[in-house]
Amino acid sequence: MGDQDSRKKKGAFGGMKLSRNSHYDPPRRKLKSYPLNPPKYAIELEYLDMGVEYEVKFAGVIENFPLDVDITNRTDVLCVIDKSKRQKRFPHYVTSDHDSIFGLSMENITISRREHETTLLKIQITEIAAICYIREEGLHILSIKYGSPESCDLAVVYCESQELAEGICAFFQVVFTEAVMKLLVKLFDRIESMPPSTVSQSDTENTCFTSEDPSHSVATRITTHNRAPQRSGSTISSTSQTADLLLQSYMQQVSP
Repeated sequence: MGDQDSRKKKGAFGGMKLSRNSHYDPPRRKLKSYPLNPPKYAIELEYLDMGVEYEVKFAGVIENFPLDVDITNRTDVLCVIDKSKRQKRFPHYVTSDHDSIFGLSMENITISRREHETTLLKIQITEIAAICYIREEGLHILSIKYGSPESCDLAVVYCESQELAEGICAFFQVVFTEAVMKLLVKLFDRIESMPPSTVSQSDTENTCFTSEDPSHSVATRITTHNRAPQRSGSTISSTSQTADLLLQSYMQQVSP
């Protein structure tokens, strides 16, 4: 085999692909994938409860991602990725070595190595600040910003197609919405259990909103995406004024 034939060959899936190795590759198990039905990408909740899986290429994690960068701004995200490549903190190309399983459930996102299914990254839904799909030069890039308001990282995944990237985003939207609704129910139940005389403006600034509260990240995601206010709005308007006051104070605390 000549030198040219032995080189890595460029492919549409994630930039670069390795040529097939001569050694035996064990068969890969069939993933628990749910059919992608654009443009709505509807899915039943029971499948997300069990978890769905798709094959992707996991490029890696950019640590200490700038907090002020909105990942829905494609230019800013691509600039950060390019900078990380120049600093050798991020691969210039992805190959078959990056083949991974992207798992999404109501609890978390899990990324595992495709061959031996070793867990590479596990992110609780409450830790996710935003998820965004970017198409660049034939590549389908899925970026996941996660962490806390003090420190965030960016996980980058390459999808085989626009349909897959959009489908994952749509399924995450369902998971996110359910998480927000559960948070609001929990929040309002907590408020209603309080005697009215014990709740004031000063109380709301220090009630239930410590960094240890898992709802902290969920509220950050509402701010970042500007999503779910319409659905949650009907719930808020039907509760007491105290609930409005408490939620407003919370959102002010987590807003940048």
